[in-house]
Amino acid sequence: MKGDSFLLALTLLSTSCSITSYIKTPRPAAPHQAPATQMAEDRVRIQVYSHGWHAGLVLPASALRRHAWTEDLQIAQNQYVELGWGSEEFYRTEGLNTPMIVRGLFWPTAAVMHIERFDESPYQHYPYSQLETFDLTEEEADRLVTHLSRSFARSKDGQGKLRLIDLGPGLKPNSSYYRSRSKYFYPQTCNIWTANLLRAAGIQVRRTTRSPKLMEEIRESPRLVR
Repeated sequence: MKGDSFLLALTLLSTSCSITSYIKTPRPAAPHQAPATQMAEDRVRIQVYSHGWHAGLVLPASALRRHAWTEDLQIAQNQYVELGWGSEEFYRTEGLNTPMIVRGLFWPTAAVMHIERFDESPYQHYPYSQLETFDLTEEEADRLVTHLSRSFARSKDGQGKLRLIDLGPGLKPNSSYYRSRSKYFYPQTCNIWTANLLRAAGIQVRRTTRSPKLMEEIRESPRLVR
């Protein structure tokens, strides 16, 4: 029993996205405010969120709709899209057990993309999460979305067209799971995934397995919008 507790504590401290989505993050000291800096007309404003140990991105749906492959995300009527990646087992299972944690740490396991569609301001949508902002050029946003497309697995439909693999409803209202191309295993966590997307957009942050460290890196970026 003591060994089980030690392994669980070690895991929660050292890794993972989906594991620690079960841990509540403290409410921020003050309500989120939109940055004072106004966004230029030719820019695309994105957010990086952290639910404590789990990180991901929020993009305006309009930036995604510029790319034909996002049609399967069903975002035609939405303003914003939250994007997350992680272990399918952790996302879908209530509660944790040691075999599940060991599999996630040491063996490649099936991964999913988790997509949430929403319309309210991201600064209102995440009262319990850390949230930071970047403004991208349209070219940078397109590079990010192109890199993002590589996270999604595809299969042919009845007409032979490649489509995203919809796995059904997600964790939140108006959210969905999609099959990921890549497998989940340590150190390939959601935090590495998020850093790679930012780097694809030209935002230079160091890759790290820990969300707190990733957010520290982000807050030191000269590109951060305040």
